[in-house]
Amino acid sequence: MQTYTAVGAAPTKARETFRHRVAIIGGGTAGITVAAQLARRGIHDVALIEPSSKHYYQPLWTLVGAGIAKAEQSVRTRRVSSPNLMLRGLA
Repeated sequence: MQTYTAVGAAPTKARETFRHRVAIIGGGTAGITVAAQLARRGIHDVALIEPSSKHYYQPLWTLVGAGIAKAEQSVRTRRVSSPNLMLRGLA
């Protein structure tokens, strides 16, 4: 099974086909929450499709605007924490 964490890492084939029971578009808070809820219910054949390899913690931006925190502190690299969850970049 292949895992992609960024658009640049997507397969070189123009049309590579993958099949999963569930496809979640968007790896933000809602997408990750839905994937976790499905996993708790025993549904593990899930593809999480996200074009960005970085996640921005937006609540911290208020502190960035106030000069209390730096913008770099709000950025995290996305990674797959479940071996059954596919994280794919959009090609």
